[in-house]
Amino acid sequence: MRRLSIILLLISVASTIVIDCKFENECWYRLVNCNLYICRVNTFTNPTINYLEKTTGIHSSSMTHNKVQAIYSVSKNVGFIPHEMTKVFPNLVAISMYNENISTISQTNFKQYPNLIYINLKNNKITIINKDVFKFNTKLQVIMLEGNKISQIHPKVFDDLNQLKYLEMNGNECVNKDAKDRAEVLNLIEVIKQQCLLNNYSEVNELKDDVKSLNSMINSLMMTQNTHEENHKNIVHELMTNFETNKKDVNQKFESNIFNLKNEIVNNKKLINELKVNITHEESSNYQNFTKFVIQQEPIFFFVALPSLCLLSILNIVMIYFCYHNCSRNNSQKRSKAIIV
Repeated sequence: MRRLSIILLLISVASTIVIDCKFENECWYRLVNCNLYICRVNTFTNPTINYLEKTTGIHSSSMTHNKVQAIYSVSKNVGFIPHEMTKVFPNLVAISMYNENISTISQTNFKQYPNLIYINLKNNKITIINKDVFKFNTKLQVIMLEGNKISQIHPKVFDDLNQLKYLEMNGNECVNKDAKDRAEVLNLIEVIKQQCLLNNYSEVNELKDDVKSLNSMINSLMMTQNTHEENHKNIVHELMTNFETNKKDVNQKFESNIFNLKNEIVNNKKLINELKVNITHEESSNYQNFTKFVIQQEPIFFFVALPSLCLLSILNIVMIYFCYHNCSRNNSQKRSKAIIV
C-alpha cells in the first residue's frame, strides 16, 4: 500500500510543470499602464507536461503570487502554453512566450484569463488561427504574432476584440504587416479577411456551423428548462409537504393549548370555590370568637359599666331639677316686678 502511494505521488509530481521565476517589475511597451510585476522564467521542469503546478523563486518585498500580472518566457523550447496557470498566478493580464516552438493555439489556452490584455507569441511556429481562439478575451489590447508561419486565419477571429489597438502580423505567410493604432488594426483585419481565408471556409459552412451551435444552445436551454421545471415541481411538492406537516403540528399544538387552558379554568374555579369556603369558615370563626369575648366580658359589664350608667342617669335628673328650679324662680321675679310697676 505504501509503495502504491509513493508511486502515485511520483506520477503526480512528474505530470506537472514547475517554473523557476525571477520576479521583478518591468514596463511592457504598447500598454497604457506598462509597469507590470512579472515572472521571468528561468527554467521549466517537466516541459513535456502541459499543466503548471507550482513555481519557485523569491518575491520582491510585500509581493505574492496573487500580485503577479505577467509571465515572460524566451527560448525555453517549451512547445505549448501551460494550462491552469491561474492556479499559481490568478491575476495574469499578460502572457509573453517568445521563440518557444509553439505550433498551435486554441481557446483552451486563453479561456481561463478573461482579463488578458497582452499576448506576445512572436517567432513561434503557429500556422492556423481558428475562430474562437480569443472568444473569452474581449479586453485584449495587444496581440503580437510576428515571425510565425500563419497561412490561414478565420475571418471572424478578431470581431469581438473592440479594444484591440496593436496587431503585429509581420513575417507570416499570408500577411506581412503590422497595425499600431485602432484605425490601422481595422484596416489590417480587412486585409487578413481577404488574404488569409481558411481553405475550407465558406459563408454557407459558417452559417451551417452557426445553425448547429444555435440548435445545440436551444437543446441545452430546453434541457435546462425541463430541469428547472422538474426542480420547480419538486420544490412545490416539498413546500406543500412541509406546509401540511406544519399545519398538523400547529393544529396539534393549538388543540393541546386549548386543552391546557380548559384545565386551567377548571382548576381556577376549584380554587375560587375553595377560597369562598375558606372565607365563610373564617367569618363564622370570627363571629364565634367575638361572641365568646362578649360573654367572657359580662361580669365587667355588670360591675363597672352598669353602675356608671346609673350614676350618669342620676346626674341628669339632678341637672334637670336645678334647671327647672332656676327657671321657676326667674319667672316669679319677673311677675313681682310687673305687679310693682
